[in-house]
Amino acid sequence: MRNRPENIIRAQSSMEYLMTYGWAILIIAIGVATLSALGIFNGGSGATNGCSTQPNFSCTNPIYSTNGIIATISQDSGQEYYDSWVFVASAAQELGGDGLPQNMSTANMVNTGELPSSQPETFYFVSNTETTAGGIPTTNIPVGTQFTGSIWLAYCTVPDCSSPTGYAKIGEISAKEDGASAGYSLSSSISTSTSSTSTSTSSTTTTSSSTTSIQYVPITLTNTQPSATGANFQQMVQIGVSYTANGEAANLNNIEFTTGPGAAGTPLYAWCESGCTSSSTSIWWVNLSTDTMSAAPGPGNSITIYMNFMPTPIMTTNTAYTGEAPQLYGGSYAQSSYAQYDNGPSVFLYYNVDPTSTAGWTITQSGVGQIGSAPSGSYFGTTNALYTTICQGGASGLFETAIPDLGYNEIITYWTYASSGNDGGNFYFLDSSAQSGPMALFGVLGYGSGLLSSAGPCGYTNPSGPLFSSGTWYKNDIVIAGTTATYYVGANSNKIATLGSMINSVSISSSGDYIGLDTNYDFGSGNGNTYYNGFLIRTYPPNGVMPTVSLSAVQ
Repeated sequence: MRNRPENIIRAQSSMEYLMTYGWAILIIAIGVATLSALGIFNGGSGATNGCSTQPNFSCTNPIYSTNGIIATISQDSGQEYYDSWVFVASAAQELGGDGLPQNMSTANMVNTGELPSSQPETFYFVSNTETTAGGIPTTNIPVGTQFTGSIWLAYCTVPDCSSPTGYAKIGEISAKEDGASAGYSLSSSISTSTSSTSTSTSSTTTTSSSTTSIQYVPITLTNTQPSATGANFQQMVQIGVSYTANGEAANLNNIEFTTGPGAAGTPLYAWCESGCTSSSTSIWWVNLSTDTMSAAPGPGNSITIYMNFMPTPIMTTNTAYTGEAPQLYGGSYAQSSYAQYDNGPSVFLYYNVDPTSTAGWTITQSGVGQIGSAPSGSYFGTTNALYTTICQGGASGLFETAIPDLGYNEIITYWTYASSGNDGGNFYFLDSSAQSGPMALFGVLGYGSGLLSSAGPCGYTNPSGPLFSSGTWYKNDIVIAGTTATYYVGANSNKIATLGSMINSVSISSSGDYIGLDTNYDFGSGNGNTYYNGFLIRTYPPNGVMPTVSLSAVQ
């Protein structure tokens, strides 16, 4: 047998090597190409963003773009955080001697307003810290830029504090700039709606295939309760200051809420209660019209509405789809005079916060009326009020007015002020025209405060609740949940959704659809009046729990 030439043996060995390892090299090359295409090596959109938080807090959907970082923050600790601020510090940001990140002041933080328990809020953490050490870079960001940092919360546990009373690091955040979300410029050609209103009627004209791009924010509302919401439900929505870079006018007069994106669908009446400028967290009440949320769990318990940034002002009259509280005028607000764009009657079931006359009220006895010089300082900034005088010897002044569809699942809100020497006031509800029905007694002298299942003018069993001070405005709420009514009294500064101290609860039955005003028996020595204004009725949320609100990125 002849031996093979050495060069043939070497060639065969080379072929065997290539056959053995070539497939492995090819597989590695394909893998590298695939990973590169997915952006693993260049930080592209294949990267995953994420958050981790301390117990009882959550952070979801972090996105990094030229607007900064957007994320949804929530907490379920059961603690209400009032006047809270959120701050995102980069991993490079050093801690100061107080153990907090440098430059962590309210001027460099996102003011979230109230951060309620179990109500997620979405915020932008923008370039207000860009010039500080370790801030969030938002200019000339290469695609794939990675940001990592920590989330801090500064908060108050009591309302109306002037500066934070506590600080806490609540989590970590990581996000990559992916290019697609840069600037959130996702507008497209879609249907738009324009609204025109007069003093008596409103009309909507829909234009299809408009070339106008209108930025909007999808807002998902979710009912978490086993009972549904009804028609014309008033939903509270809190909008963080973080959205001001995305088309809001400085005075928010170009915002319109609709049932469809980009101002499509049906416009919804909305009323801004507070913070109604682009530099503040704003609180809105939106009448959802025919949109309802079914009982949870189950299909239909979530709906989406849209906050649109319109190219022209929407706040133009007091019957427009968008309005604001009457006392918010002058300066940076849209209104130049009191109640100029106050569309509250279109949003709430009943609305008479600034009673300028007794029109609509039936005066059954003397000693009652309307006054334009009531004590100042009431929540809605008006000195207009209805008043009742002291009830002596069985004589009583009493107002009554009929409220269409006044029913069992509603919240009645009003403000009261008892003059010195006056012993308080009475508020009748679900009353008959014969002045008989449930009553809330606001006690200042002699009698205590509380609800009574049934009462008549100057004739009732005295409640035993607390007494309140004369010479001060108080917020009163009567929460009617089915056939149970609960009475709350709180500070004048309490916002509409904030209930004061619970006084008592009673079982009730309806005698009619009237509300009425009266004054207690006289334990004082003077002839002081009890003043009333700020009348407002809204729908009771399912089981007293407002549907949750989740804001998506601007599109």
